[in-house]
Amino acid sequence: MIQGKHIIEPTDVLTTGIRTEYTFEVDIDARLSEIFNLIPNNSIINKGRCGIGGTYLEAVIAERNSIIVVPTNAIIDNKCFDEDGMLHENYYPVRGKFVKKDFAALNNFMLNRNINKTIFCTPESLGKITKCGFPLNELYTDWFILFDEAHTTITDNFRKNILSAFDYFFDFENKALISATPYKFSSPKLARFDRYTIGFSETVNDIEIHHAENVLSLLQVFLNENFSGRVHVFLNSVNEIANAVKMAEIIDCSIYCKYSEENMDKLDELRGNFRDVPNDATYSKFNFYTSKYFEGWDMHDSGATIIIVSDTHNISLQTGVSNKCIQAAGRNRVTCERIIHLTTDRNTLEFDSFEKIEEDHINTATSLVNRYNEHNNDTFGNKVSNKRLKEALLDYGNIEETTGIATYNDFKVDQLVNRFMCFQEYNHINYIKSAWENGWYNVKCLRHYYVPNLDPSIKNKKTSHKIQEGVKFLEMLEKNTNDEHHNFKILEKSLPIDLDPIRKYYDELGGEKMRELGYDPIKIRTAYRKSNNERVKKFIVRDFLETIGDRAIYKEEFDIIVHDLYVKYGVLKPNESKNIYEVPKVAEIKRLFIKTKTTKTNGITSYKFKKCLIKPQYQILD
Repeated sequence: MIQGKHIIEPTDVLTTGIRTEYTFEVDIDARLSEIFNLIPNNSIINKGRCGIGGTYLEAVIAERNSIIVVPTNAIIDNKCFDEDGMLHENYYPVRGKFVKKDFAALNNFMLNRNINKTIFCTPESLGKITKCGFPLNELYTDWFILFDEAHTTITDNFRKNILSAFDYFFDFENKALISATPYKFSSPKLARFDRYTIGFSETVNDIEIHHAENVLSLLQVFLNENFSGRVHVFLNSVNEIANAVKMAEIIDCSIYCKYSEENMDKLDELRGNFRDVPNDATYSKFNFYTSKYFEGWDMHDSGATIIIVSDTHNISLQTGVSNKCIQAAGRNRVTCERIIHLTTDRNTLEFDSFEKIEEDHINTATSLVNRYNEHNNDTFGNKVSNKRLKEALLDYGNIEETTGIATYNDFKVDQLVNRFMCFQEYNHINYIKSAWENGWYNVKCLRHYYVPNLDPSIKNKKTSHKIQEGVKFLEMLEKNTNDEHHNFKILEKSLPIDLDPIRKYYDELGGEKMRELGYDPIKIRTAYRKSNNERVKKFIVRDFLETIGDRAIYKEEFDIIVHDLYVKYGVLKPNESKNIYEVPKVAEIKRLFIKTKTTKTNGITSYKFKKCLIKPQYQILD
C-alpha cells in the first residue's frame, strides 16, 4: 500500500520517544491535498478547519481501497449520493440496518480488483464490514481505514454502541483519525500515533457572540430580523425548535432531526416540515438542525446566516463550543453573511485544566474498577449485589461476560472528561470566547445585559397576579425597545394564549391605568370596553357615512348598519360579563356630530348626517 506523507515543510517538528508531532502553517484557503500526498498511516490529524478536504483526499485522490467511518447515516448520504439520489461511482454505503443479502453485495463490491473502492460506514456499522465474508487478513492489511470526525466517538456518548468501532479499528495495519476539532485521546493504543496539526496565517471567519440570560427569547428577536439569505439555526432540541417556529410564526421552514415517532409527536403540526437530507432541494428560508447535523456534511449556501444556540439552563443545549459549535459554524463551504452564537453563561471564573480533569476521572475510574472487583469477590455466590455500584462502573469501564471482572475503558473515561470540559466552557463568556478563538475565529462579543422574559409560573397564579405579571413583562418589553437595541416588542407573542387579553388591555389602557385599577380583572375589562368604545367611534362614523352617503336614513336601516359596525369594531356593553354588543342608538351617533337633520316622510322619522358636521375629535384626517 502507498504510504501517505506531508509534501510541504512543517513549521515545527517535535520527536518524542514514541511519536513525532508536526505543525504546519498554511493559507486559510489551503486544501489538505496541498499538505499531504495521502493521509499518513497511524496518524491523528488536526485539520484546523472544516471543509479543508480530508474526505476528498482519501475518497477521490487516494489510489487505494478505503473505509471511511463517519458519524451518521445523514453524512453517508451527503458523501455517497448526488442530489438526484444517485450513488457515486465506486462508493458503497454501510448503514446500521444491514440485512443478509447486503453482505453478499458488499463482499462482491470488495472483491472487485479492478477499481479503487471506498466504503462509508458509521462507527456502529463498521463491524458489519468484517462479517460480510471478505477475507479478514486481506481487509486488515490491504484496506486503509480513516476515522473521519473522530471526536464524535467521544462527544456523542449518548450513542450506546459508538465505541464498538474501536473493537476493529486497531486490527487494521493502515489507519488514521482526522477532525477539525480533535479530542486528546488517553488510550495507550493511540499514544504512538504521529500528530499533525494544521494552523493558518489568518482567521477562518468572523463570529458574533450574543450573550444574554434569556437566550431563547433573544432567538425570537433574531428570527424576526430581515435576513437577505437563508437562515440555518443549529438548536439541539426538537421541542425548542417547535416552540421557536410557532412563536415566530414561521411558515417557510425545514426541520432536520432524527426521524422517530417521539420526535414527530413533538413537532405535532410541524411534522410536515421534517426533512432528513439537507441540500438545495430541501432548504427553506429558515432551517433548523439538531446535533445529528452539526458536523460532517457540506452546505453550499452563499450569503446564508448561521445561528448556533446554547443555553446553560437546558442540558440539551450545552453542546461543546470547542467541538460541536465550531463544527456547526463550519458547515457552509461558501461565504456566510453572518455567523452568530447565542448563548448564556454561569458567570463563574472557574476553569480546571484538561490534564487536571483527566487525572481526576482516571483516578475515579481506577478506584471504581478496583472497588467493583473487590465487591464482586466478596459477594461471590451471593444473590444480593450492589446494582448502583455496577451502574457507576459501567460509566467508566466494562464487565467481561465470562468472568464478571470489571476492566477500565479509556474511551468511556474520555467521554466523561469531554463532557466536563464542555460543561465548564460555559462557566464564563471569556471561556466561550477563547474556545472560538482557538478554533481560528475572529470573535466579537455583544452582551445583552437584559432580555425580557416571562416567568413560566405565571400560568399557575390567580387572575389578578397573572395580570400583574403580564403588565410587568409588557412594560419591560416597551422599556427595552429603542433604536439602539433589538425590537423586544415582538416578544409579546410569548404570552400564553389564555393571557392574550392582557396584551389587548395593556395596549388600550397602559400599565399605569391597570395598576390604578388594582389589577382587578372586572374593573380592567370594564375600563377597556369604555375606552375602546370611545376610541373606535371615529371609525364607525367614517364607515357609516361611506355606507349611507348624502341620503336620509330611516331608523330601521340605521339599526342594521350601526349594529354591523358595532360588531366590526367590538363595541361591547362595558358592565356585562359576557360579550354582548351595545344596542344602536340614534342619540349616541348624533352626539358625534355638531348638527344633524331629522325629518318625517309619510309620518316616518328619517335622519340625515353630513361629513362636514362631524365633531373634530371624531374626524379622521385624509
